[in-house]
Amino acid sequence: MFTGNDILPVGSGQIAFVIVSNILGAIINANILGSMAVLIQDLNRKTDAFQKKMDQVNTAMHNIRLPNEI
Repeated sequence: MFTGNDILPVGSGQIAFVIVSNILGAIINANILGSMAVLIQDLNRKTDAFQKKMDQVNTAMHNIRLPNEI
């Protein structure tokens, strides 16, 4: 209902209700999609930080010439 599917207003009161409900639906959809985008961005940030730490560890192990078995 909030996205405006199959809504056929007849009177002026119904038209006003449909307009308000469509705007409210758009705000709810934007909120949900925005929250999902923030979660995905946060996951990517954590993955990048972990990869950066692993690169530093591998570089340090290579520089001090540790054997591969360790």
